[in-house]
Amino acid sequence: MLDKVNRISRQELFDIAYFNSDNIYSFAFSIIGNVHDALDVKQEVLLRVWSRSETYDHSKSPAAWINTITRNCAFDFLRKKKREHDAFRFSELPVEDTSLVDIVEDERTAHPWYATSLKEDSRLMREAIKRLPAGERDVIELRYFSNLSYDVLAQFLSIPTGTLKSRLHIAKKRLRN
Repeated sequence: MLDKVNRISRQELFDIAYFNSDNIYSFAFSIIGNVHDALDVKQEVLLRVWSRSETYDHSKSPAAWINTITRNCAFDFLRKKKREHDAFRFSELPVEDTSLVDIVEDERTAHPWYATSLKEDSRLMREAIKRLPAGERDVIELRYFSNLSYDVLAQFLSIPTGTLKSRLHIAKKRLRN
């Protein structure tokens, strides 16, 4: 009898997830760093809670189960994005973002020809990034074009945070030279 009392139905699990959808969004956003993508992940989480409710272990907290689904969905999303990224390398795209140019920025910002110089710097930076070893190139592209935190990037790449920072430091040093 006690077992039946503690069982949570599919609808109840979904209601818990729906009621906590702001928390799901916030957690997804903390991993992904993009508003629209975090909303997509939140939708996926709600769908998975509904469709996979039979996998819920009733001896555990529903919130923990939902957070696990959220984390898995967010990392699935990042892996999918990385596969798409690998299929069409970001460095092949025209770069309008100047964040990498900041690495090599100097006094040129004060000159009127800065806009022309910036385009040339962007082209040179893309070429320099292409020449980096794959591990360093991935770290640079993900860090500066995805704006993910060090911890999230390290988890995503399955490397320690220290290794990530080291690769980033080495890559930036190579880009300066």
